Amino acid sequence: MVRGRIWRTRVWTGLRARVRSRFRLWPLSKKIPSIQKTTFPIFRLKKIFLPILLLRETIPQSKKLPLSFNRRRQLLYANSLPERLVSVATPIVYKALGDSLTVGVGAFFSKGFVGRYAEKSVNHLQRPIRTQVIAKRKMTSHDLVKLTRDEHQLKSISQANIITITIGGNDLLEANRLFLSTYHPEFFEQSAFDLYMNVSTILYRIKKAKTNEGSPYLIRIIGLYNPYPQLSYSDYWVERYNQILRSFSSDHIVFIDIYPFFQRTDRNLLSFDGLHPNKHGYEIIANETAEKGYFPLINRFQRY
Repeated sequence: MVRGRIWRTRVWTGLRARVRSRFRLWPLSKKIPSIQKTTFPIFRLKKIFLPILLLRETIPQSKKLPLSFNRRRQLLYANSLPERLVSVATPIVYKALGDSLTVGVGAFFSKGFVGRYAEKSVNHLQRPIRTQVIAKRKMTSHDLVKLTRDEHQLKSISQANIITITIGGNDLLEANRLFLSTYHPEFFEQSAFDLYMNVSTILYRIKKAKTNEGSPYLIRIIGLYNPYPQLSYSDYWVERYNQILRSFSSDHIVFIDIYPFFQRTDRNLLSFDGLHPNKHGYEIIANETAEKGYFPLINRFQRY
């Protein structure tokens, strides 16, 4: 017990000595000098900073943090726009809908079509872009109709300023599978008709939702390419499906024709599975989509 008391006393004495030496505290047994001669730092801090704090309270709040020139220019530009448009600081919303091309199957460790197109859009519009992918592998036009029937998903899509759609490839593959079992061409005819009706429904729902939402937007429909040129009838039906997708072109909707690029380079743009594009194929799709421009967003969102 005695040893413990002695040890605690030594430790406590050492700690007090360290504190006094670090902060220059005066021993309690000595009289504290006057404020003018003391070395205690807190009094010096009060003498230095108290007038500054009092002066700070007399400055108007609006003059404490003056706006930079760039910030004033942004605020003036934002105030000149209609209220329903997003402000300068708000990013452009990009929703990517569709099948495995939107997912990016075949790109492996590099970016797919969506990531590459988003980068090009940022460079062109000089605005930040918030991207959301609403897609899955083997999605058909029937699946996309079901997705847009969901009010939550449709509301999310209606907030987009840029919408890309990759659809129709799996419809054609399914029709070809049925055709090879019976060799009846009506499977292609029925599939083409279903594609037209489904895409019409999808675009009608998006347009209606965007009309209610009110923000400017553009839609890019990516065309089909032919991964099986060895089939004698494949080119005809790929072009037929592309004609259907092209028929929806309007002021807000632009069809992206990628068929000739994959034909000229043969299979150099496809991944090892022979079906999906590789990174070079996705780069061409992104380039062609960006080359079509950004009207009507270019007049609303491009910085000066």
